[in-house]
Amino acid sequence: MTLSGVLGDTWYSQEIGAATLDEVVRGWRRFFLRSQIARGAMLWWLGRQYLVVLITLAGVDTRVLLVLERLFGRRGRYLVILEFIPVMREGRSQWSTSSRISDVMSRLFWGSVVGPVLQRCLIIGQTLASWEVERNALAFGLERERLAFVPWFGSVSSEPPRPAAVRGAGVLASGRAACDWETVFACASGEAWPLTVVCSRRDLPRVSALNADQRATVLCEITPEAHARQMRQASVYLLALREAEVSSGQIRVMDAAAAGTPLVASEVHGLTDYVTSGETALTFPPGDGAAARRAVNLLCEDAALRRRLADAAFRRSLAWSREDYLLAIKNLVVQARAEAHE
Repeated sequence: MTLSGVLGDTWYSQEIGAATLDEVVRGWRRFFLRSQIARGAMLWWLGRQYLVVLITLAGVDTRVLLVLERLFGRRGRYLVILEFIPVMREGRSQWSTSSRISDVMSRLFWGSVVGPVLQRCLIIGQTLASWEVERNALAFGLERERLAFVPWFGSVSSEPPRPAAVRGAGVLASGRAACDWETVFACASGEAWPLTVVCSRRDLPRVSALNADQRATVLCEITPEAHARQMRQASVYLLALREAEVSSGQIRVMDAAAAGTPLVASEVHGLTDYVTSGETALTFPPGDGAAARRAVNLLCEDAALRRRLADAAFRRSLAWSREDYLLAIKNLVVQARAEAHE
């Protein structure tokens, strides 16, 4: 079903029936869609013809739209933000001059551009963690009613995973965002189980330095299919995250549940709505390598516990599917369109 009056440039725009830039931009102008700067400008300009424009906060194109809106603003509320995850700090060394400058520039952008635009133009923003509703409202001076918690989906398949109890391929740790690689290697120190690490190109120098003794098999920028194979083969999935104070780790929790791989995870705010300690995963305080090691060793030694945690995580994932998630997102957009039309 087509959502008339809605233009989107997000992951799910087409699936929920919104028009997309790739559909509405035709002819020679499509060449400019290759540029994120031009794409953001076109989204802002063409969006003036629509009741609602769907965006995320990721990407240069979104930043361009927000800057243009701040400078030349249009009247009324028209923005819907999906997966509203404001990362206001870069997370690099606080002693780095470039990092300090970057943090100052980032804070200026969020405070002087994003905040005023959202106060004037946001109809509704979707958070991926329940506590982010209050946090984002306070951070940007928004009415709490402008934010809605819609959790990430739990499963893409109802096909039961391979039983975790028959596995013996060691421990997998992976990720791109908020990864605590120091805790991963501290956890593995002195242990005999194989460790496989999958990291981004950006994190590779850091991971390589931690892996100077070749303790782990390190893979970089592998395909989603290759990552899924690694997940299915692992005895334990170690999700070591630093406390980033934003949503993080939900996709990795979903991947582990879908694969039937038992999870050991950091007790960070980002996982509050996705992991139940002792029921769907074993957890440990962020940065505590010794506690992570105890949890991993317990799972490596106890096949029944591995199966119980994996089965509980899989059952929980079935309760909120990708289809459920998309329907909830579409309902938010329909609600926003009705408000924009008033």
